[in-house]
This record gives sequence, structure tokens and C-alpha cells, in this order.
Amino acid sequence: MLKMEKTVSSNRLYRTLVAMEASLHRNLVRFLQSPLYVNSRHPLLLCEGMLECVTAGASGFNKEKIWKKVAGNTASNDVLFRKYCSETLKLVHLFLAHESLAASKISTDFEALDFAIEHRIEPVMQSAASSIREDLNGSFRSVNYYYNSYRFEKQYYTMMDFGVKVDQKANLTEISTSLDVFYWIEKLKLASAAISQKKTLNYSYDTGDIEAVLTQIRRFPLEHHPALALEYYAFLTVYDEEEAVNYYKLKQGLEQFADLLPRKDALDLIDAALHFCTGRINKGNQDFIREYFELFENGLKKGIFLIKGELAVWRFNNIVAAALRLGKADWAEDFIETNYPVLPEDSRENTRTFNLARVYRYQKRYGKVLELLRNVEYADIGYNLISKAVLLITYYELNEWETLGSFTVSFRTFLNRQRDIPVQRREGYLNLVRFTRKLMKLEKKDLKSADKLRADIIQNRSNTVNHDWLLEKLNEKAR
Repeated sequence: MLKMEKTVSSNRLYRTLVAMEASLHRNLVRFLQSPLYVNSRHPLLLCEGMLECVTAGASGFNKEKIWKKVAGNTASNDVLFRKYCSETLKLVHLFLAHESLAASKISTDFEALDFAIEHRIEPVMQSAASSIREDLNGSFRSVNYYYNSYRFEKQYYTMMDFGVKVDQKANLTEISTSLDVFYWIEKLKLASAAISQKKTLNYSYDTGDIEAVLTQIRRFPLEHHPALALEYYAFLTVYDEEEAVNYYKLKQGLEQFADLLPRKDALDLIDAALHFCTGRINKGNQDFIREYFELFENGLKKGIFLIKGELAVWRFNNIVAAALRLGKADWAEDFIETNYPVLPEDSRENTRTFNLARVYRYQKRYGKVLELLRNVEYADIGYNLISKAVLLITYYELNEWETLGSFTVSFRTFLNRQRDIPVQRREGYLNLVRFTRKLMKLEKKDLKSADKLRADIIQNRSNTVNHDWLLEKLNEKAR
């Protein structure tokens, strides 16, 4: 008899059950009760035992207890237990495939049509083909449409025996067009990803001759294929960042069709447009802050940014930042209080506090800023840096000179000790500290010193955090 481990958390079957939603657990139990797929009670008993642990929130299970549930009082056998787990995991894979198929009517029809064509079941061929065609005719022509259209036209070609008939015109044009558009859309997505990774990570990929694809697309009637047009203009915003006309065509298309596209496709396209705006903002074109804001606001209204009911923290932070840069502090405050419940639970309160402090700073409600930030240290380095910059500004605005003096010293020490801060980012905050200390020492109406400091700030403005605020405070002192 082999001695078995008492608790296990690394078991693949158990980890799979933990990852599944509770509603799937119930369906899985029913599936394992079906004699059509399962000829033994071991998988059902094994899953029921593990699911009790999963439901209780346990990180693992007691192997001896599970074995007793599955095999009764027979001697524990580690080899046989692993065999049961392996066989059950295969059944879970089959169950998930069934769940996926059942969730998509058109997929079920495709499988039925394939089987009916192979076995020449005439009534099913006709009904499945009719159902698929009805679904295709009623759906927006997204990339999924073109894939399904290509698949159906291929099946229809086989079903009608066009390969052997000489008295009927085949559907070869339909097959070819659907395949071409599907291929072009997927090719553009891959090429866009390759260019982006080359720029950000310096990775190179061979995605074939994209110029040949672009030449074909330019000869194609894009006005009749909006999904292809959207991917085409999204690609061009990455391919040629200097040409804004492609961005505006992409934006126009998104306004018309974003809510008709599959969620993932719409999200990727909006992100392409937002990325273009970010590039223009980073190059000093402040008009694109409004473009960024409007894109984001439209995406929010359409619910495109919510993934499984949650809004990513970085998206939340970015829209607040854009609103504040446009002077929309009240909008930002309302957005925070309305939308923070859809943030991931583990970062919800920190994100709300952090962004409210940013809003209060723009609203000059400095007492509220201190309430939120004075005794807070964020684990996230980005939050930490921004919150410290907001505190620095707050102490200055409240004329708390002694506190500000001590804070600038501790902030500078923090920046120099944190080696994981990128060099350019560290320099931007160090400049904020340096110029703030010079502002503190500047005598009122000392125009000569003020001019010298102004020139220094302007010369380093691209690498100084909150340089606009520094210049504003300098102008106040020089008056």
C-alpha cells in the first residue's frame, strides 16, 4: 500500500474545477451523471468530492478523504488515483467542448451540417443549411461573419456536389470573397501587433508581405465591408503614425459600428485609436487629449471597456487624467463615484482614493487631499509617485513651508533609493522637487532670479513632472 499525501493543491483536475464558474460546476455534475458519456461512477464521485472543497474555498483537498469517497474502504492507491484524475480531466475537457458548442447555435448547426453531409441525411442538410444562412444574413459582417461565411460556402459546395455537376454555376466567388476578407482582417491584426511589439519591446516578426495585402485591399470596395475598413484604418494608424487622416476615418467608423462588433474586436480597435492619440499627445499635440477623452467616453457609454463586468484600473486612471487635463474635474469626480464599484475588488478602494485626491487637487480642495493622502503609502510605484507629487503641490498651496521642506527632502531620498523607477521617470520627479525648492527660496518680485528659473523650467519641461504648475506658481511670485 502506498502512502498518499494528505493535502493537494497542485492537482490539475482540482485546479481546473477551481477556475470554473459555479454554474459550470452544476452542469458538470449533470454531465457526469449521463450514461451517454460516462460508464463509471468514479469521475462523478471524484468531482463531487473535490467540488465540496472548492465550494468551501479550500486551496487544496484531502486526498485520503477523496479516495474514500471514490473507492470506499479499499486500500489507497496513488497510481490508480492519478489514473482516475486523468480520465476525469478528459471528461471535463469533453464537457467544456459541449458547453462551448451549446452556447453557439451556429456552431451546433455547422457540426450537424458536417455530419449530415458526410452521411447524406437530406432533411438535416436542408434544415441546418437554412438555419446557418438565416443566422449569417442577420448578423453584422464582422471577422466572425466572414469566417463562418467561408465555412458555410465550402460546406454548401460539397452539399450541392458542385465538384461533379456541369450544368450549374458553383458558389466559388462567394467562397473566395469570404476567405479573402477573413484573411485580410486577420493579416492586418497580426501585422499591427508585430509593429507594436517591435516599437515597444524591440521584437521582430515575419508576418509576410503586408504591402501585397494592402494593395489588394485598396482595390476592394471597403464601403461595403466596414469590419475590413476598420481594421485597415487601425493598421494604418500604427503603420504611419504621422498621417492623422487614417485615425479620423477609424474614429468615424467606430462611431457607426463599434456597438455592432464583437466586444473583443471593438475593444482592440478603440485601443488602436487611443494609442494613436497617446502618441500625438506625447509629441506635444494637446488637441488629442480631447480626442482621447471623447473616444473613451463613447466606449464607456457603449459598455465596451467592461470585461466580465469589470473596468481595468489603468483605463480608469487614464480617463480621469484626461478629464482633469481638459479641466473637467467635476466630470471626473462624478465618474469616479459612479464607476469605482466596477473596478477589481482587490484594488477598488485604493484606486478610488488615489483618483479622488487627484480631482481634489485640481479643484483646489487641498484639505480633502491631505485627508486622503497624508498617511497613505501605495505599493504600486506609479500611484506612490503621483500621490507624492500631489502632496507636494498641496503643501505648497497651503503655505505649509516647514512641512514642504521636510517632504521635499524625504521625496528626493525616496526617488534616489527606489532603483526600480525608470531613469527618465525618476528625473522628471527629481526636477519637480528641485524646482519646487527653488520656488520656495525665491523672493517675491525678484524678476532676475524668476526669469532664470523660468528659463530652466522651460528648458527641462519635457522631463519635469507638473511643469505647468511650476510655471504658474513662478508667475504668481514674479508679479
